[in-house]
Amino acid sequence: MKKRLIFGMAILFTLHSCEMINNWGKKKLDPEAVITAIEGGWKLNQSGAEESWLFSADGNNRTYVKKTRYDLNYGRWGFDGKNLSLLDTYTDSVTSLGLEIDNNLLLLDNLTLQRDSLVRADIEAALSQKLEGKWKSTRDDVVYEFAPGGYMYVQYAGDGFEDGRWTLNGNLLRDSELQSAASAISFNNGQLKWGDDIFTRVGDSDTPAPEGDDQQPTTGRLSAKGDPISVHSLRANLGNFGQVSFEPHWEDRYGDSKVHYYLKRGGIPIYEFPAFANAEGTFDGLRAVSARDINSDGRLDIIVMANYANNAPDKGLAIQAINGVYLNKGNTFSFDNALSRKINGDGISSVNDIVKTLRGSSTTGSGSGTKSSTGKSTAVNYTKYKADRSICRIRIASLQGNIDYERIAKLGDLGILDFEPSDNGFTRVYLGSYIGKYTAYKVLNEVKKRGYSSAFVVTDLDFINSKAADEPSYHTYQIASAKKLNVQNFNALDDQFKGNMYITYSGTGYRISLGVYQKDVNPNTEQEFAAIGNQLGYVDGFSKTIK
Repeated sequence: MKKRLIFGMAILFTLHSCEMINNWGKKKLDPEAVITAIEGGWKLNQSGAEESWLFSADGNNRTYVKKTRYDLNYGRWGFDGKNLSLLDTYTDSVTSLGLEIDNNLLLLDNLTLQRDSLVRADIEAALSQKLEGKWKSTRDDVVYEFAPGGYMYVQYAGDGFEDGRWTLNGNLLRDSELQSAASAISFNNGQLKWGDDIFTRVGDSDTPAPEGDDQQPTTGRLSAKGDPISVHSLRANLGNFGQVSFEPHWEDRYGDSKVHYYLKRGGIPIYEFPAFANAEGTFDGLRAVSARDINSDGRLDIIVMANYANNAPDKGLAIQAINGVYLNKGNTFSFDNALSRKINGDGISSVNDIVKTLRGSSTTGSGSGTKSSTGKSTAVNYTKYKADRSICRIRIASLQGNIDYERIAKLGDLGILDFEPSDNGFTRVYLGSYIGKYTAYKVLNEVKKRGYSSAFVVTDLDFINSKAADEPSYHTYQIASAKKLNVQNFNALDDQFKGNMYITYSGTGYRISLGVYQKDVNPNTEQEFAAIGNQLGYVDGFSKTIK
C-alpha cells in the first residue's frame, strides 16, 4: 500500500519549570496538572456573548480553536508555570495571558470562561462540516476525500486509490490509516492547512460516477437569504454535487414569508433550488425533508413536506400541507410537477407514504441503471470509453468485521474476486481485471444492479494508452469468448492463473484472455501463456493485438 507521511508541526511551546501556582481555590497545581485541567471546552461567562474555546492536546502537540458567531480562530497554546501563551496560526502573534483556574472557571487576564461540555461537540462538528469533501495537496497532487462518519479516501497521482479513517481531537486531525501523529488543521481563504501541507478544495464530482455523469455541477457564488431551519437540514451524497448539506432558509418569517432551499459545502451555499412550483399561499414552516432515489436512476432526490398559510379573505387563515419532489439531474435539481401532484391529498402524512405512492413511478434519464416506465433498464452508451486501454478493476466495497463471502461470491461470474486486507482492519474487495474502461463500466453497471450501488471503477495501470507510436504493440492471449460473461469457474483456480486473467468487452461479447505483453520484446511470453491455456483446457487460444 502506498503510504504518505503527514509531517507534524514543530512543538512551539515547552514547559520550562515546575513552579507551582495558586488558583482561586488556593490549590497548588504544577504545569502538567494545569494543562490537564485546561484541556476541553470553555464558554465565555458573559450574558449575550457568543464565544467558546476548545483546548486540545496530543502529547506535546497542543492546539486551540476559538469560535465566535461568525468565525473560527486557530492557534497553539502552552503554559510556562505562570502564564498561558497563545500563538495565532495565521498572524504568528503570541499573546501571554495570566492564568487562574478553579474547577469550572478559567480566568485569562480579564476573560472569564466557564467549562462547558457541549463546546467540544459543537466545534468539532463545525470543523467536520468544513473538512468534509475533497482536498488536493499543493505539494504532490494527492487528493484526500473526507467523508461523514470518519471514512477517508485517498487518490494518489497515477490513479492509486486507498481508503482509511480520520478522527478529530479538537482541530488535531489524525489519519488513522497511516497511524500518523495528529496534526493541526485550520481553514483560511478557501484553503485547508493540515500540518505542513496546504490543500485546496476540488469538485466532489471527481468521485467515480455512474455512466453519463460527465459534467460537474454548475454553481456560482451565492448569498443565502433568511435564517437556516437547522432542524430540517440534512447531509447526503447528491450525485455530481458530492457530499453536501441540504439546508432550507426561512426569509422574513413574520412578514412576506418565503423559503429558500440551498446546497452547502463547508457552510457556503453552492446551489439554490428552483421555486416550489405548486406552493399556494405563504410559507409557514416545514414538516419533513428527506433524500430518496425516487426514479431509480442512482441519484438521491429531495422530498419536501411543507406548510403554507392560505390567507385569502374569503377563506380566512388556513394551514395546508403541500408536498413536492425535486429530481436530481446530476448538475441541477428540477421541481417535478407531475410527481408532486401525486403526493398531495388524503392519506399522505409522512415521507414513507410519499415513497410508497411514487413506487413504480419514474422518469427516464441518462444515468447508469436508469429505468423506463416499463421497469426495464434502458441502454447505456459506452462509446466514449471505446478508445481507452487502461487496466481497470472494480472496487466493490471496503468491509470490516464479519464478511458475507457467500453473498459476494455471487459476483464471481463477472470477474475474479480479490480480497485485500489492510492494516486498519478493513478488507477491500475488488472484482476482475478489465482491459479498457469500456469493459469496466459495462460490468460496473451489472454490479450496481445487483445491489452494490457504491462500487466504482479503479484504474490500476495506464501504460497501453501512453505507448509511443514507434513502441511495439501490446498483446493478450485469448482463450475464450462468450455473449454472456461468466468466469465463475476461474475463481476456483490457483492464484497464478487468476492473476493473469483479463476480460475485454468488444461491443457484441466478452473475450477472456491471459496476460498483457509485448511479444516483439519478449517472444517467449506468448508460449508461456499458451501453455497455461492448454493446462486449463483451452487448446485453441491465440495471441491478439490490443488495439
